[in-house]
Amino acid sequence: MSAPRYAKYPFIADLERLFSGDLRLDLLLESEEISHSIRECFTSIVERGEFPGFKCSSEISCALEYLVFLAILRITGNRWFQSKVCVSFSKHVSRQLSEDSKRDPSLIAYIASRLGLGVEYQRSPRVKIPYITENEWRGKRKTSVSLRPLNYSIRLVDFLSIVSKRLSQDPRYNPSNQVIHEGRVYVTGDILIRLIEEYVAKYTCDLINSDYIGELAEWASVKKIYEGLNETLSKILSQQKGAFGDSAAPGKLVYDALPPCISRILDIMKTGGNPSHIERFTAAAFLVHVGLDTEEILDFFRNTADFDEKIARYQIEHIAGKKGGGKKYLPHRCEKLKSSGVCPIAEYCKGGRNPLRVYYYNLRKGRVEGRKSGKELNKSRTPEEDSFAEDMDEE
Repeated sequence: MSAPRYAKYPFIADLERLFSGDLRLDLLLESEEISHSIRECFTSIVERGEFPGFKCSSEISCALEYLVFLAILRITGNRWFQSKVCVSFSKHVSRQLSEDSKRDPSLIAYIASRLGLGVEYQRSPRVKIPYITENEWRGKRKTSVSLRPLNYSIRLVDFLSIVSKRLSQDPRYNPSNQVIHEGRVYVTGDILIRLIEEYVAKYTCDLINSDYIGELAEWASVKKIYEGLNETLSKILSQQKGAFGDSAAPGKLVYDALPPCISRILDIMKTGGNPSHIERFTAAAFLVHVGLDTEEILDFFRNTADFDEKIARYQIEHIAGKKGGGKKYLPHRCEKLKSSGVCPIAEYCKGGRNPLRVYYYNLRKGRVEGRKSGKELNKSRTPEEDSFAEDMDEE
């Protein structure tokens, strides 16, 4: 396999074979090339939100650069930054795989197998599904149906393991919507690439926290590279900010009154996690209705691993009714949040079947310890929120 491919997918290298024997890794680590490439990677992730890829020239240098990259992330001890890098790296892998698989479709299965996933590729598959397309010709809409081949299959246990977290809320990945036969799930290439992207993010973060990387992080040569990057890393880590300080949204949001689902989503954001689409929507709609403005809500999302201010701002304003059709969206009801795995508790909260009703119930009933009474808290609500609370109570 060529060196450029290892630069795109460094995790496929045979690490045991490469780093066994008398190979002098300490000499390789003295190369300025590694330090410069890693600095470029970190800077690009934060400034442009994209992982640029390693600039290595051989299998050994690609693998080593990848491992040192992870070891430096381990040394920072910053979960927000680690998560941000893992997500950015996984999206880079996904983009590269989408492009490379156009020339070699079997590459997807090869990369997946190197990650330990049970994936098979069939050039002429027997499994096909109806695919409906709509086109407009001479002012008339024409619908056509074709059979779309499912060239790939993945072990059911691997499929479920990947989609059980964030993707389970997307109908495209719901097991009931898949073709399953003899313990395998048959999928298209684009679906499999999305599964690999999700898996690579977790795989990378798990590797950062592994004993193997922990030992590498103790090497004097690795610490020397880290010290050389210290100024760059300090600037990057200083950009971590959000709405989680003591002065966050003063007078507008009472954290102790939050329902468990909202509290859980905000915790994911706080630690640099990557909330699912339904979790992001629920948090944004909730924060809109409790009176936070776009800038304040953006601060909550700023810590998420794949934050893009332009996209986040548009989505928040759309949910708030400032964009699109002007409709102001409510958070999903508790039934939807439970069935989607967003709600972290088995029972229902007191106060209603919507996070907003529960929040206002907690305020009214004085369920906020060590703070003002619910009656006093309600005085700080805007007329819009008072009216909304009354409408919710009448449901």
